[in-house]
Amino acid sequence: MRLIHLIAVSFFLLNPAEGFSQKDQQNITVDAVTDLAHEFTFYADHRFYSQYLPDQKGVTNWCNLYNFDFSNANLLILPGCDDRIAYSDKDITAIHGFLNSGGGVVILGSEKGKSQNNLTRTFGAEFTGEAKQPLSATGKTSQTKVESKGGSILSLERPGKWNVLIRDSSRRAMMATRKVGKGTLLLASRSLAGSNPNASDSINAAIWRPLLPRIASGKTIDASKEFNELGIESLENNDDHGTFRLSYNEYMKPFAAAMVDVYKRSLPYIEKRMGVPLSPGMASQVTLLATGGGGFSSGTVVALAVWWGGFPDREDGMIEFLTHESVHSWVLPFPEIWNEPIATWIGNLVMMDMGHEAEALKRIQKTIERATKIDPEMKNYDLHGKLTGSGRELTSSERNNMHWGKSFWILEELRREKPDFLGEYFKLKREYAKAGTNKKYDINSTVSLLSMAIGRDLTGWFNEHGIPVERMGGPAVTKLTFEKSEYITRRAKLMDRIPDGIAVFRGATPPVGDSQFFQFNNLMYFTGMEIPNLILVIDGKSRTSTVFYTLSDDEAKGEGLPLDLVRDPGNFNGIENRLPFDRFTSYLTEKISGGDVIYTSFRAEESPGEVSAEKTNSLNGSMTKDEWDGRPTRELQFVKKLKEKFPSVTVKDCWTWISDMRKIKSKAEIEVMREAGRIGVLAHTAFIKATAVGVREWDLANLFEYTCKKEGAQALAYNTIIMSAENIPYGHYHRYNRTLEDGDFVVLDAGPDYKYYDVDFSTSFPANGKFTPKQRELYELANAIREVCVSSYKPGITLKEVGENIRKYLVENGFNPDEPRFKGLIRYGGYNHSIGMAVHDGMGTFLGPDEVLQVGFVFACDINMMYPDIEIGIRLEDTVVITAEGCEVLSAGLPRTVEEMEVLLSNHSRHNRTQ
Repeated sequence: MRLIHLIAVSFFLLNPAEGFSQKDQQNITVDAVTDLAHEFTFYADHRFYSQYLPDQKGVTNWCNLYNFDFSNANLLILPGCDDRIAYSDKDITAIHGFLNSGGGVVILGSEKGKSQNNLTRTFGAEFTGEAKQPLSATGKTSQTKVESKGGSILSLERPGKWNVLIRDSSRRAMMATRKVGKGTLLLASRSLAGSNPNASDSINAAIWRPLLPRIASGKTIDASKEFNELGIESLENNDDHGTFRLSYNEYMKPFAAAMVDVYKRSLPYIEKRMGVPLSPGMASQVTLLATGGGGFSSGTVVALAVWWGGFPDREDGMIEFLTHESVHSWVLPFPEIWNEPIATWIGNLVMMDMGHEAEALKRIQKTIERATKIDPEMKNYDLHGKLTGSGRELTSSERNNMHWGKSFWILEELRREKPDFLGEYFKLKREYAKAGTNKKYDINSTVSLLSMAIGRDLTGWFNEHGIPVERMGGPAVTKLTFEKSEYITRRAKLMDRIPDGIAVFRGATPPVGDSQFFQFNNLMYFTGMEIPNLILVIDGKSRTSTVFYTLSDDEAKGEGLPLDLVRDPGNFNGIENRLPFDRFTSYLTEKISGGDVIYTSFRAEESPGEVSAEKTNSLNGSMTKDEWDGRPTRELQFVKKLKEKFPSVTVKDCWTWISDMRKIKSKAEIEVMREAGRIGVLAHTAFIKATAVGVREWDLANLFEYTCKKEGAQALAYNTIIMSAENIPYGHYHRYNRTLEDGDFVVLDAGPDYKYYDVDFSTSFPANGKFTPKQRELYELANAIREVCVSSYKPGITLKEVGENIRKYLVENGFNPDEPRFKGLIRYGGYNHSIGMAVHDGMGTFLGPDEVLQVGFVFACDINMMYPDIEIGIRLEDTVVITAEGCEVLSAGLPRTVEEMEVLLSNHSRHNRTQ
């Protein structure tokens, strides 16, 4: 019989919504614990804190609750308890003892929660029924709107001992508090707080945020003392099973033996299907989670929902699930392009192997039908549901269905052709895709190895079914970045400007030393060809183009260039003529007559990571104007030689025209920049996740570059900029010579170069993972200005008009818009520079504040507010594309609110599984 706790304490009424001033609230330091041991959810794992205790400390408990050291805690949050387990007598004693010592306890529940109600009954209350809308708050929060989807009401044994804070329309309690010893107990319907794993639903924050510190106010804690969680590494039971260790707490003990049994029986079948054993250390620890839905894998650790699919009463769903999570560790160091679907599909195969064939085939068929309902022939969408053929654009839900269904369909088609292809594929992947050797592992890599595993080239088959794939062939591939028509259109636009002459552009020379060759941006823009010493002539009179280069087959192979491109470039970019390099001089001599005009760029040509105007100015200062040097730039030397060789010819600069062309991006260019944006978001996310006190900036900079290149970037758009502490004032600081300290605020300004196109993102955040009140104040101001800008950008508006919207916002919110920190933001409406093939793309024509935004214009919205005197720098920089509807933010996905940033900083290796 469960121990019944008699609460021999004096009670008095407390309304936490009243009796405390805002100053009192700010002076309360909260050390909060959220219990995950009785019910694991991704939301409870730090998301609750980010929403409702943003400036306080919060940790989680994964272990026996009664083992937690509450000596320096003053708030305990009990979000739920699965009905298949219960709070132990020791737990209940610990909870009551915590309250008696002055701690605050928050219990969330509903009428359906048997175990949670067993706990609340020890305090004389339980959740008994469904609430009726609308809901209302009492006291000082009575005017606050209460949000709730459904909800549960409370039955209070002795109502006079409780203060009701929220009621339903029938005046029944949904949130109430009472004194217990020196502490305060709060009971609330679970529906009154957020639940989304991404912390996007901070409902009732106006009630929770001031309330929680008051609930905790009965106990003073020492903020200088360490306050640590009891995490996975501290679980009380850690059983050695040879190839893996099983860790779990007391509540999971009844299910451990069944889990060990099914896991041990599954492993040989998984390995047989995968064709290779686990890499050393992978999936070496299995942890049991108190949930029926969701788990995660971080390589070494595989965390399993112990009641997944009705386990342990039935095991088929668990076989699929544990295989899924194990495969995530098996495929490393490179995740699969279809990482979630293939893991579940392999789980279905293992189900078949273990006697559950009918159920497995049913699941496979249902998943495939999710896609065939949309595209019966499987030819019109890629793996992510992007339209590549005929049809309509898909909704987010439909794209997810296409991703899962088409992945399953492809894998089943390949299994039908060769039943053991999967093991052969992973053997090849283990051999060829190695960390430190391969820069990326993408669809092209996947199909290349699948072709080897199947025994025939699958490139055409994937392309026929709506999935663009390029044969592996080196830095350049037979299919250029853009379609032939794109290059033809670009050259034709320049021809329209030069009907009286020809334009000549000289490409990049081979690099000195053994480093990667990159073509100049303008040559890539007009030809798409990464060939050293290339010369391009665009003839405005004949409206034809000619390229000059000499490259043997062996030299082409050594550069990783496909021979069909080298031999016949016109087949890929529409260039009509190709001549040997040594024919260039004679060609010009034959082509030019008196009075003709030769156009070329007088500005320095750009390589990736360079900017033409800045490079030109730099060379002028360091070389041309140096009295001991005096050389002109390569481009101006070419102009000089042309004038000497052809004195009757006029040589003109066409840089402005080309810059105007590059200023407005085509749909195809924007698609490439979207991919650059995706890579940039992943790299910023990886950097932020790795940030912590004691981490070196040098390591973080290398992580950013590694992530970019792993995801397919060929280079960085510019040297990664990291500013912190005393380096905050220096806008392009990239020495990386600090180790982050507690209190540092970090500014990361960095982006990738993908297929010769750049993005420019900046994020700002505290190194210790928690914003101070001052950091939050300045950050939220900058983000609010950013949101004004992004919501204002649209075709036809001027930068000045966007600036006026900023001014209006500042005035309405009590700021003086004439402060120096707002001056540049208002003048240019958040605009900083154009972006494209260079991070500061050339602006041939720019009207300053009077610039009218056009569809296809891509630029940096850069909210840059530095406070060097307090070593805080806020830089929120997005790459924005003007669209017909308004604008598209290519940095979408970066954490921009304080809450989003703190969630990311607090979660380094836990990944939810969604289907």
